[in-house]
Amino acid sequence: MELIGVVIWLLAIVASVLIGVIVNRLVFSSLASIPGPWLAAATGWYETYYDVIRGGQFMYEIQRLHRLYGPVVRISPREVHVNAAEFYDILYAGPTRRRHKDPWFLSSVAPGTSFAANNSDHHRMRRSGLNPFFSKQAIREWEPIIHSKMRLLCRHFRRAQHMGHPLELHTCFVNFAVDTVSQYTFGPGDGFDVLQAPVTDDTWKKGVNGIFEMLVILRHLPWLYDLSRVLPVFISAWICPAFPKINAIEQVGPFRILYDRKSSC
Repeated sequence: MELIGVVIWLLAIVASVLIGVIVNRLVFSSLASIPGPWLAAATGWYETYYDVIRGGQFMYEIQRLHRLYGPVVRISPREVHVNAAEFYDILYAGPTRRRHKDPWFLSSVAPGTSFAANNSDHHRMRRSGLNPFFSKQAIREWEPIIHSKMRLLCRHFRRAQHMGHPLELHTCFVNFAVDTVSQYTFGPGDGFDVLQAPVTDDTWKKGVNGIFEMLVILRHLPWLYDLSRVLPVFISAWICPAFPKINAIEQVGPFRILYDRKSSC
C-alpha cells in the first residue's frame, strides 16, 4: 500500500507540473496573444504528429492555419510563423543585424559543421572556410568540368531520344549535381562518375530524398540517428524507411572511406 501511495503522489506531482507548464504557455507566455490552435501552443507534439506520424505534413498544416488565423500564427509553444510580405525585411535583415539560429533547427547529425552553429559569429567563422570554394573566380575555373558533366548528361538525353525511351529528369539532374559536386569536393579522378553509367540510376535520387525525409524525423527524435548506426540496416528500415536509401549512397567511393575513418576514430 505504501508503494501505491508513493506512485500516486509521483503521478500527482507530474500531472501538476504538466498542468502548470500548459497553463503558463496558454495564459502567461509572451506569445499567448498570438492566434493559433491551443494544442499547438500547449505542446510541441502537435508538430511532431504532423511531421513523424503524418510524414512531414506540418508545412501544409501551417498553410491551413494561416488560412484560419491570418498572416501571423503561433505554431508551437515557442514559435511563431509569419506569412506576410511586409515582414520580409524584418525577418531577413541581412548581415547588418545578427540573427542567432534557434537550437531547434540545428543539425543533429553534423555537430561540427556550419549547419550546427547557432551563434551568428560562430557560424560566420565556420562558413568563412568555405567561401573560397564559392567565389566567382573558383566557379569560373571549374566551368570546364561543369561543361564536361553537361555533355555526359546530354549524351543520356540523346540516347533516350534515339531509343524512344522515357527519361526521368529528377534522376538526371540529381546525378549531374552529384558528379559535379563530388569531383569538386574530392578532386579530379575521385568523383562518383554516376553519369558515366550507360543507363541513369536513381540510387542517388532516392538517397538524397531519404536524407531529407530522415532529417524531418530527427528534428523531433534525434536519438534515432545514433540508434540507426548501431543496428543492422534491415532493422533500421523498420524505424526509418528512408535509412536503406541513405545507406546505399554511403557505400559509394569516397563516402565509404570517410565513414570507415570516422568509425575507426
